[in-house]
Amino acid sequence: FKTRVDEGFFEVLIKGHLNDNKKKFRDFFRLNYDQFIYILSLIKDDISLPPSNRVKKPITPDEKLAVTLRYLATGESFRSLSFAFRISHSYISLIIKITLSALKKHLTPIFLPDITTVDFNVKASEFWTKWNFPNCI
Repeated sequence: FKTRVDEGFFEVLIKGHLNDNKKKFRDFFRLNYDQFIYILSLIKDDISLPPSNRVKKPITPDEKLAVTLRYLATGESFRSLSFAFRISHSYISLIIKITLSALKKHLTPIFLPDITTVDFNVKASEFWTKWNFPNCI
């Protein structure tokens, strides 16, 4: 795991190759670079850790988001992600848990409306008009 900076996916593949190739970046993470940066800006403070005496160079929020998105995109095992990103599998499970919690906290208000303000009859009517399915929301 000491070779993470020299051999890990994030440093070698993502920073070295994917940041310059929009199509490959999208294929790898299932979202484009601008979306990645937008999501990172929302959750960066929640997943950042300051350096400490024990950990001089903590894993960056960029890398934490990359691990989580790769897990969501592929369903790879924690052991496989551990080998690829050069992070212990137990810490990968913690990274994914914390990052998903931050994603839920920040993206839910943006993409899921408050159900008390949604007029379900209007939504059902729109669904009937567009898809020809009655009483669907």
